[in-house]
Amino acid sequence: MQIGQELLVKARNVTGSTITNGSVVRINGASGDRPTITPAQADSLANISGIIGIVTADILNNAVGFVTVHGLVRGLDTSTFTEGDELFLSSSVAGGFTSTEPTLSIPIGTVTFANPASGELFANVDNQKHLLEFASDPTLLGNFSAASWKTALAIAAADVDFGTGTDSYVWTSDGAGGAAWEALTGGGDMVAATYDPTAVAGDAFAMDNMVEGATTKILTATERSEIAANTAASHAAVTVSDSPEIELSLAGQDIAASLVASSIDETKLDVSVNASLDLADSASQPGHTHVISDITDNVAASTGV
Repeated sequence: MQIGQELLVKARNVTGSTITNGSVVRINGASGDRPTITPAQADSLANISGIIGIVTADILNNAVGFVTVHGLVRGLDTSTFTEGDELFLSSSVAGGFTSTEPTLSIPIGTVTFANPASGELFANVDNQKHLLEFASDPTLLGNFSAASWKTALAIAAADVDFGTGTDSYVWTSDGAGGAAWEALTGGGDMVAATYDPTAVAGDAFAMDNMVEGATTKILTATERSEIAANTAASHAAVTVSDSPEIELSLAGQDIAASLVASSIDETKLDVSVNASLDLADSASQPGHTHVISDITDNVAASTGV
């Protein structure tokens, strides 16, 4: 122990197993007048809560040992590191440390001697759990006023002063450290109450998110298929014309034909039809007489007897 060069805390191990020298630990309770400790790990906010330092020597289960809050920790395997490497709490090994900064970043110290058996590091744990909570859930900033969170995070007012803005302008960056107010382009605001009244919150150009109106319709796949089939089956327009004897009429896709009254004379009939008509005509003339043989012949002709 280097008196005056290290800051130590006495803590009790009640984890059920030995906590080895060099393990990064956090307070998880108390036993009598001593805090109890358990290995910390940067895999969740819960497992980085209450980090206090690095164990100076092995602490057996239910025993009391020292935790270095600030100062040198010796007798470690630091062979995979280089003097001067900044170390962070490991996200994969409980109580471990790494030179690769994880998402939940907890700096725990700096390598002062790289050696597989007698390596050293200077412990200086920076428990920034609250900042990591903000990073994990930015809505937490909403619980503070602008003045209070600027003070708590030690941000000067000038650092967040964007000057005087103008309606319809946005604060933009040029990607090279420069920033300025720029006018919006595009023709106006897309107000949700107007453009998404039913809270679809989806792709405005996706047919599944569209709604039919009185005259605007969304066709189903079946309807589109039927239209395509009808289009393929269509043909050119057909023209029909009346003749002197026949009148044609069109109703939908149906064509009806009818004879024109008094339009057919004997010049338009064949010889046999004319002969029959002549015979019928002469038989009905006044003064024409028939004998029994005419009737018999007709019966025979019609019956075969």
